[in-house]
Parts: sequence; structure tokens; C-alpha cells
Amino acid sequence: MLEVKTHYSREGSYLDNGRGRVALGSKEGAFYPYDLFLGSLSACFHATLMSIMQKRRLETPVVDIVVTGEKREEVPTTMQWTKLAITAYDVPEEVKKAFEQSCDMAAKYCSIHHTIAQVSEMEHTIEYA
Repeated sequence: MLEVKTHYSREGSYLDNGRGRVALGSKEGAFYPYDLFLGSLSACFHATLMSIMQKRRLETPVVDIVVTGEKREEVPTTMQWTKLAITAYDVPEEVKKAFEQSCDMAAKYCSIHHTIAQVSEMEHTIEYA
């Protein structure tokens, strides 16, 4: 079973999963709901990618993922499009194709990616640094 607790008060709001807390709202250092939403996509995609790469016995590189998207104007305001811009560091040339295939597989098998794809156009790009 998955569980998180959220607390809301005038003094501040937070999400707690028993391992840590994240401040919610518009105050300095806090996260808006869509910050968490896009962050959960990134975290799930990365965890899925790392699992795939480990199963393929590939070295797992350092990765930055920037997630952007746009909400529809009509209600309900679900995502219209969502993009994951992936930057992978120090990936050897001979591993790049396997990394790209692994990213494609992560997009297919990441449960949060799959859920969002029901309402949003999904795209991922890869750059190497």
C-alpha cells in the first residue's frame, strides 16, 4: 500500500511519507502541486531507466532531467503536452545507442509516464555532455 500524509494550516503545509517532508504552497522553499507532479514523473522515469540499464548490464551515467509541460485551458486542466529533456554525462560513444534504447524502454514501462500519457502528448529528448 502506498501512503502519504498531507497537513494544511495557516502556518504552513507539508507532505510527509514517513521518511521525509516536503513543504507545500507558495512560501519560499515550498512546492506547488504541479512541481511535485512533474518531479514524480522525472523520479519514476529515472528509477525505471536505471533498472533497465542494470538489467542490460550497462553503466548508469549521471543524468539531469528537466520536465516541462503545458496544461490545457479547458476544465479539467490536464496536461496537453509533457517533455522530458534528458542530459546524460560522460556516456561513451559505443554505449549511446543502448542508452537511447533504454530511455525509450523507460518511457514505455514507467507507470507515471504511462498514466500521464493517457491525457498528454509525451516526448523525451537526449543530449550528451
